[in-house]
Amino acid sequence: MISIMFVLVVGFSQGAPFGFALAECSFVKAIAIVSGQDELTHPRLKPLLHPDVTRMIASLQQDPVEFEQRFTEIVTPHGLWQLIIGMSADDDRILYESDMFAKAYQQALKEGFSQGAQGYARDLVNSLSSWPITLEDITIPVDLWYGALDTSTVHSPDFGATLASRLPNATHIIDPKQGGSILWTRARDILVKLKSHFSLI
Repeated sequence: MISIMFVLVVGFSQGAPFGFALAECSFVKAIAIVSGQDELTHPRLKPLLHPDVTRMIASLQQDPVEFEQRFTEIVTPHGLWQLIIGMSADDDRILYESDMFAKAYQQALKEGFSQGAQGYARDLVNSLSSWPITLEDITIPVDLWYGALDTSTVHSPDFGATLASRLPNATHIIDPKQGGSILWTRARDILVKLKSHFSLI
């Protein structure tokens, strides 16, 4: 048997449920969730969802296999890039569309899709479904970072308030001057705070 311990993990956007899954399995000592997607099927969040997201979740619940197959066939790196830009606030787009960042981001998307879109489609199904995770049982430190200017419809519609209420040991940070790109604009602060939990363990 091989024991795996990542110690510290950052989950960005759709990576949130996977970070929580690592925490529930005791593979990490502390996590930071940044611009995290919420458990969008939670009763407190349903009334806050954008209509497009509500329809997407309904489509998934009606036929998960067909939903996954359809997204496997239609999603491309360029299409996902356009979706990200389209959902981003003006301040976020300034960063995302800057020459150096745009090239690096789009290259990362191309590499992520180098073996096809199946992995992305599967992750999408997992993240938009009800999570098989009991957040209330996660007792390690969890830092929730959100930018108040975040306009993404697939992040947390209440900027992590419901998540914070469900987690026994959460620190909830909302930066009024940041958007969804807070992972990059406040990277040092996020990592320093995350590392500080390890020093207390």
